[in-house]
Amino acid sequence: MRKVSFVIASPSFLMRSALDGLIQQRPHAEVVKQITNNFMLTDQVQHYRPDYAILDTALLRLTNDFNLINEFPGTSTTRFIALSPDQEYGLANAKFYDVISYLEEFDSIHQKIETWVNQLSHDEDDNCSSRDLSKQEKKVLQLLALGQTNKEVAEKLFISTHTVMTHRKNITRKLGIKTVSGLTVYAILNKLVDVADIQRQV
Repeated sequence: MRKVSFVIASPSFLMRSALDGLIQQRPHAEVVKQITNNFMLTDQVQHYRPDYAILDTALLRLTNDFNLINEFPGTSTTRFIALSPDQEYGLANAKFYDVISYLEEFDSIHQKIETWVNQLSHDEDDNCSSRDLSKQEKKVLQLLALGQTNKEVAEKLFISTHTVMTHRKNITRKLGIKTVSGLTVYAILNKLVDVADIQRQV
């Protein structure tokens, strides 16, 4: 299995170091390049063609280089992550796959990185194990089957609501089940939850 590659572009040594440390903890992930300034930012990202490029919006503002993410060929698979002081910035900009806030909690960033890496790892494995759920996806499915909302799941697992929604998309894609009732039946049949636990929630 190949490693999922990341490029981190940020003027902040602390942010680069923290993200590098979190990514390198994953056995199937690696940081192929840290970029510290806006010099040839576009060229460097294009050269390494990572699976994920985490771009500090401070660098994009310095270079007025917001067109960077439009300059890749249509076949590029690089996903751009906004690193921003504004949690809503990346989500408001449809060009970004996801967003990391400067003020985001450590556990939340950790879960996002895990989700991104698992997403591509599972994409590679889809031909042989498309129905396999990750450990975190099973936890999300268990709570959804017990009637928990996205917000409640996020609070119990100490992750963001956005991450819960990403897990739900992955679960739906892997299982081919779109409704909560269908997911609940799947969870019962696969012994992820007990019928008695569901009845106690009613």
